[in-house]
Formats: sequence, C-alpha cells, structure tokens
Amino acid sequence: TELVLEIAHESFLRDGSLLNSPTIKTDILERLAETIYQYTAYPSGAQLCAVAEALIERHPCLKEPDLVSVCYGWLSS
Repeated sequence: TELVLEIAHESFLRDGSLLNSPTIKTDILERLAETIYQYTAYPSGAQLCAVAEALIERHPCLKEPDLVSVCYGWLSS
C-alpha cells in the first residue's frame, strides 16, 4: 500500500492525477480502523474527520473528486 501511495503521490505532483483504486482504499480503511480502535472504540464524527483531513494532507492523491468537504468521501466509506 505504501509503495502504491508513493507512486500515486509522484503522479499527483506531476500531473494532478488522483488515485482511484478500491483495493487500496479498502486496505487504508482497514488499517485506519485498526489504529483508531487502539485509541477509542467509538470515535466521534469530528475525530474521524480529523483523521480523514490528516490522511488527505499526507497523501493528496487520495482526495475524492468533486466533493465539497475533504472528509465527506472518507467518512461515508
């Protein structure tokens, strides 16, 4: 997953392309859930939004196209 994200980040910097891979997204969501659960079993919406914003800040190639809120797409997933 990290290798795919690294390649996607380079592509994003080069031409602004976004990563659109359901397999990678599923893997990221599973790892995020495991990590979040280490802190709390029931995270608030604000906490989840903060995680989504941090994820997009670190990996801008994961932005959801045509969404008003950065965290909306990741929250709905």
